[in-house]
Amino acid sequence: MDLIFEVENGYHFSLEVDLFDTVQEIKEKIEKYRGIPACDQTLMFDGEILQDEYAINNYNIVVGSHVKLVAELTPKRISLLVRSPRARAGCLFEVSVDDRVEHLKKLVATAESVHPNQLALLPSGSNVELQDHCSIRECGLELQPQIDVLIRPMPRATKQPPPLPPPSLTLGSSDNITVRVLPWEWKQKVVLGVDRSANVRSLRDELEKMQPSLGYGLPPEGYFFIHNQSCMEENQTFMWHGVEHGDTIEVFRGRIVEDSTPPVSKTTPRYRSY
Repeated sequence: MDLIFEVENGYHFSLEVDLFDTVQEIKEKIEKYRGIPACDQTLMFDGEILQDEYAINNYNIVVGSHVKLVAELTPKRISLLVRSPRARAGCLFEVSVDDRVEHLKKLVATAESVHPNQLALLPSGSNVELQDHCSIRECGLELQPQIDVLIRPMPRATKQPPPLPPPSLTLGSSDNITVRVLPWEWKQKVVLGVDRSANVRSLRDELEKMQPSLGYGLPPEGYFFIHNQSCMEENQTFMWHGVEHGDTIEVFRGRIVEDSTPPVSKTTPRYRSY
């Protein structure tokens, strides 16, 4: 009969067992098929720890029952079977369970002769991409050590943007300048006209208004602006920051909080990012 084993990180798997198998025998089957040492396993059913010497029929376990598996795992190295369009049979990569997906992606990229940014790693049978900052253990790959690789095409080289138009000389608009804004993780700069006497906050409003049509990304967790390697204070004007026609302003992910230390000069930021 098949039982469902639930792991603490939300992953679950099924395993065929016999009604008269002892708990120890079931642990050995889990070790054989899932690679978790039997000595590191604790099985629980209905809130009760299952004792190794008893058969599972002593616990009223039936077909389809859910058994909780707690594994006291120590850091170790595992072999991952990685399948890609170029290696459908798969290649084995030995990694530590504490390695991050970003590290694995670099190994695969070297083997595939592509850039890591072109790769998407997915657990076998899943369509959810593994995130770079997660560890192999956090992704549940100890229990399912198979990965499918998608290779994205390299973005085509883009033409250089046309020269910036000269500042507007319209009466009453002598402070108008044109700047280039580089959104977060975006390869193209957005050309915008701004008023040097306006607050930097107006740039945020303009970017958010244009985002749906241009499709660039703005970090949902928050972002701030950098000009000439300095954080920009949004309640100050572009003129206060020394922004000139043709300058580049970059968007960085994160937030800035006010620093209690008094500024040394106008060019010394009173803010720090986090």
